[in-house]
Amino acid sequence: MGDAATVVLVHGGASGAWTWHLVVDELVARGIAAVAVDLPSCSAPDNSVGPRDDAAHLCKVMDETGGPFVLVGNSYGGYLISDVANDRTDVLHLVFLAALMPDPGKPLMEMITEATFPSDDIGLSFLEDGRVVFDVDADLRTSYQLAPQQEQEYVRARSGRPMSLGTEPASLDRVAWESIPSTYVVCTEDRALRPDAQRAWAARATHAVELTADHCAQHSRPGEIADILAHLAASS
Repeated sequence: MGDAATVVLVHGGASGAWTWHLVVDELVARGIAAVAVDLPSCSAPDNSVGPRDDAAHLCKVMDETGGPFVLVGNSYGGYLISDVANDRTDVLHLVFLAALMPDPGKPLMEMITEATFPSDDIGLSFLEDGRVVFDVDADLRTSYQLAPQQEQEYVRARSGRPMSLGTEPASLDRVAWESIPSTYVVCTEDRALRPDAQRAWAARATHAVELTADHCAQHSRPGEIADILAHLAASS
């Protein structure tokens, strides 16, 4: 698969590149190059870093890597890939894995509020400086509940870091999924991002797949996720 696209993996909120470790291994085993990106908002010491900074960093990683690309977003990562892929001729396909699929002009926080289960259920709270943080136990129950115990412990050891949202309201004037082929992977057992919201977004994607999976299927169904991505990387 020497001519295959590189798969770029973008994590969700309050997470990190570490969340893709199983999928990266599975892709490499299939002969597909993969890059997992660490977003600066998830390691910021205050609330000054936001989606624009994450998008700029993602662009920098892509520029340094060289395409063509299949761009994958989980959760909040779907917002970023919808932004970054605009005007890039090296992005061949977008993949939304239980991810936000934004409308032009719609504020990010409004979209999150409408599409997620109640914040108390998913363990989301705000720090005094405006950053958001997830309670690790609640997060494991709602986003990783189908992952093997060993993977849950892997997540527990790395979770709980606050995420900066920035000081300016975020929305996108344009969304790349309107012009670039896309696949939406609906995770039917998701307890964080409502499956009915996912299905509504999937209806406007070029292709849609449903998996019996939780919010972070990269931990519970890494082989199936890698199969989907490897096929797209080889055929896009």
